[in-house]
Amino acid sequence: MTISDQKRRDRAEIVAARHREAQALAALQMEKQKLDAQRRRAEAAVGPVRYLAELIGTPATDIVRPLRVLTLALVAVFDPLAVALLLAAGTRTRRVGAR
Repeated sequence: MTISDQKRRDRAEIVAARHREAQALAALQMEKQKLDAQRRRAEAAVGPVRYLAELIGTPATDIVRPLRVLTLALVAVFDPLAVALLLAAGTRTRRVGAR
């Protein structure tokens, strides 16, 4: 009898420990899901920069250099365009004012 009572207690302890571990596992899995979602959002935000990094031949982990190249390209393209638009607008207002 004593042995069977001891085995019942051992089984109950094992079931309780298993239940606690299952709850801990579920909590860890939920945390992993949240971290995976954050990682996917971060990768989606950095994706174009990684593509640009690979395009110019730098490692995908170096994000600063491709951003500088992109910024320089935007400045090189849009600054002259802005100046041309300002000159065109100024020329247009002088023609209208002369009439």
